[in-house]
Amino acid sequence: MKTILPLLFLALTIPCQGADERQRLTDLEEAITAKLHSEGRKEFFEMFYFSSSLKHQEAIHQEIHELFARHFKSGIGKVTVRPLTDEDFHEEVMGSTMENGVFRAPGPPFAYLAVYPADKKDPDYMGLNFRLAKIDGTTRIVFPQYEEGVHLFLDPIITTWERIQGDSFEARLVRVIDGKVYFRSPSGDPLVVELTALSSKDQERVKELDSKAK
Repeated sequence: MKTILPLLFLALTIPCQGADERQRLTDLEEAITAKLHSEGRKEFFEMFYFSSSLKHQEAIHQEIHELFARHFKSGIGKVTVRPLTDEDFHEEVMGSTMENGVFRAPGPPFAYLAVYPADKKDPDYMGLNFRLAKIDGTTRIVFPQYEEGVHLFLDPIITTWERIQGDSFEARLVRVIDGKVYFRSPSGDPLVVELTALSSKDQERVKELDSKAK
């Protein structure tokens, strides 16, 4: 009986965690829908986040307002929020290279938001898609931004990394976010390791490389 109870507890808690996540996204969907229907959509537009390094912010704000005017003449219809898949998340963390820099969103995003017109013929029922990320503890809409002089990898060279347990792996170091270290294997596969799971020597190496990039 002693062994059955922990297994039963585990079986009960795992689905609950999924239900909590679904409820959280549903609550967020409802909150965003309310913001979209607020007067002039002011509350919704306040969700848009631009880092201080992004140029032409006013022009982009104006472009977003015009985009909404074009796409939602019949009003706001369906609004959906869906979590990123593991593959989506790793792609967002990674970003993409541009000339002398990298193109990626701050955050990084944790969910995608899709907004559709009320009328399916308005125009061609084309929705708008956005990225949602936590910025300073608040859910904001973020955009991929060009970071001049920032490289895709904190360390572009494939090197050997060691875990506390003693096993090792080869990878390129991508980013460090909230105590998690993001790598790419030699074949390009994503790998995430808790910073504290690395050997003390490699923890220091990660911190040094991360501080140099800031």
